[in-house]
This record gives sequence, structure tokens and C-alpha cells, in this order.
Amino acid sequence: MKKIISTLALATLAFGSVFADVTFTTNYRTRMVGFSRVMNADGYTDTDTQAEKFTSYLFKHNAYGSASDTFKVEVGNDFGGAGVRVDPNAEAGNDSFVEYYGYATIGSVTLTAGLIDGISNDEYRLTDEVGKSNLGGESTDAYAPGSMHGAAITFQADDIAYFDGANRPVGMLTYNGDFGDTKITADLVAAAIDVHTDESILNSTATWDGSKMHSALGFRVNAKLPAAGIQLVFKQHVNTTDVSARSIALHVAPAINENISLAFGGATGFYNGELTEFNADIRFVFKTGNISITSLNTIGFITDAGVSNYNPVGYDTHVGLLYLNKDGVVNGQTNAVSQSSMWNLLAFRLEASEKLAVFCNIGDVIGFNAAHKEIGDYGMEFFVAPGFQFYATKNCSISTALRVGVSNLLMDDETYKDIEPAYGILVPVVLRVKL
Repeated sequence: MKKIISTLALATLAFGSVFADVTFTTNYRTRMVGFSRVMNADGYTDTDTQAEKFTSYLFKHNAYGSASDTFKVEVGNDFGGAGVRVDPNAEAGNDSFVEYYGYATIGSVTLTAGLIDGISNDEYRLTDEVGKSNLGGESTDAYAPGSMHGAAITFQADDIAYFDGANRPVGMLTYNGDFGDTKITADLVAAAIDVHTDESILNSTATWDGSKMHSALGFRVNAKLPAAGIQLVFKQHVNTTDVSARSIALHVAPAINENISLAFGGATGFYNGELTEFNADIRFVFKTGNISITSLNTIGFITDAGVSNYNPVGYDTHVGLLYLNKDGVVNGQTNAVSQSSMWNLLAFRLEASEKLAVFCNIGDVIGFNAAHKEIGDYGMEFFVAPGFQFYATKNCSISTALRVGVSNLLMDDETYKDIEPAYGILVPVVLRVKL
């Protein structure tokens, strides 16, 4: 780490003689478990590797997201620049250099190239208020706009650099223009991506051939009109002689008033020309004074088109006992393969003073049956997490909550009559520092 920081410091000094602006950003967050207890988890697979997740413990550091911190340096001016972001706690086998890139601007056009960790427009996610608690993940913004299903074509449909769940070398061309009262931003991305020799990129059992690289493409248009913001995203995941996977997403954010924010839309996925996925999102925030209410909702469907080699898995994130069940093993199935699912989050927040905020997050995930009409084999998962946040300074806070999660609710009585609801209690402790 010291060598990395030293290298960044030297690079900053070198670039500083050329570029006018230098920006340093540090973002540290550690999420530990103060206390945890699971009750009646018989419906979950308790293997040797997961046994510790079903026991009580105090102050376990890596059970709820562990540490996450980044250090970023960007140097540049109106004509160009470069940046690098380092993650000292990158998982084993992953490069700690999360991002490194350069950019050049000529008039209204900017060219960016490098290893980039996603390119999303968070304006349509409406997570500013719910994200302040810093609980993260399944307790707050479990899903971005798009699909809920892992390895789906439309998973994270708003991110035009996200194609197969990994950072890729990216080249991006951005245009910014004003047309009267309308502002247009258009992004075109080409990313290097591995391609299978014989099976779809969506099939997790396929064998990868890292020697073959193709370009995945992403195109996004953001239009800012007086009455609304509109975002259109087109992504071509892979296009070879036998595989074509593309997604189209459209979201709208009407301009209502300063107290209300609303965004809605959806995404569709096509595999070899056939419609295989469709999803809908609606997000709402009401804020007045020191009080905010946030509602985030997504519903996703994988159609039963019977397309060869098309094998997305079930909903990607659990909200009931996820913190004890990272692998998503429930009722003998991996990652709950219900392919029609709904996610809902309702969050209340009160800034009681400059030093204290209180909040309560309530969320669920519901898995439907194949007919998309009734709650299916995987029932419903639910959690409620009241808590508070203490601010040492504006950019440094400690958050904690009493998170009660329940899984195996509303299971089919005929098939799962012996499986009772499973309960979990968690007290996360989150330290966040931003500079």
C-alpha cells in the first residue's frame, strides 16, 4: 500500500506541473457485525463451509460487507486529464487498481479510455437519502434499475460499462450539447470482453476462452428537458456467429417539485433475437425539511422462451437472511431460481440534529411461480432495520441498526409444509469516512 501511495504522489507531482486541478478522494467504510443470531434455519443448507453463518457471534468483522476503502487521485483541466482509484482491500485474485483512465476534451466531445469500474447515471436510482445510513447492500439499494436476476442480460441495465460482472478495458466517446432549454448527453462505449467458444456468456457452467476478445457496445442518451429527464440505454453484450445478447432500457424522471422526486421505466432483454426478459422500476422520494421517505420498487420476469443455452439464475440478492447466506443456498437450490420476482424497499429518515439521524428501512423480495401470478417455491423474504447514525463530523459517521430478517414466508403448503419461517437478528456497526 505504501508503494502505491508513493507512486500516486510522484505521479501527482509530475502531472501537477502540467494540469491546473488536482483532486484527492478518500472513501472508507467498514461494516462489521456487533451481534448476530439465527433461529430456525432448517430450510437452509448448513454445509461445513457455511456452518459458522448459522451460529451467534459478537463483533465479527467480515460477516456484513467487511472493509471497503478507496483512494482516488485525478489531475486535469478543461482539456484533459487522468485518474486512478485504488482499493487496498480488493478481494484475493483481483487487481487493487479498481480504475485507471485518461480523458481528452475537444469542444463538446470527450474521449475517455482505461479500466473503468462502471458508468452509471445515479440520477435515476434515487438513492441519495436511503444511502445516507451507509448500511449498504441488501438493507438499502439492493438493486439498480433493470433485472433482479443474476447473469441476466438486463442486470444493471443503466450501466453502459457493465457487461459480464467485471471491469473491462473501455473506450468511451461523450457528447454534451445544449439545444435551447434541452441538454443532451450521449455516451458511446466499446469494451473488451471475453467470449465463449461454444456457449452463451450467460451460462455460468460454460468454459471461457480468454484468448478471444470481442467488443461489447453500449450507447446511452440522457435528455434534460424542462418537464422531465429521459434516459435511453442500448447495450450489445456480445455479437458472434451464434450468440447475440442485447438490452434496451428507458427511464423517465418527471420534474414535479423540490420536495418530490420520481423515476420510472423498464428494461427488455433479447437473446438471439427473442425477447427473454422484461423488467419495470418505479422509485419515489419525498423530502421536506429534515424528513425523507424513499420507496424503491423493481419487478423482473425471465420469459420461458426456451432459447437454447439461455440460463440466467434466480434473483441475485436476498434480503431476509442474506448476511448469513452469501451463497444464496435455500431449500436445496442455489440462488433461489424463481425467475419472476419483485423487490420493494421503504425507508424513513429523520435528521434529528447536526449530530444525529434516525432511520428505519423495511424491505422484501418475493419470488413468483412460473405463471408469474402467485407466490412460488421461494416464497417471501422480509426485513426491518430501525437504527440511528451519529456524526462525529460532516464526513465521518457511525451507524448501527437492529436488523430483523425473515425468510421462507408464504411457502407453498403442499410442497414445503415442513419448512418453517427462519429468523435472523443482526446488529451491524458501520464506520464511514469520506474526504
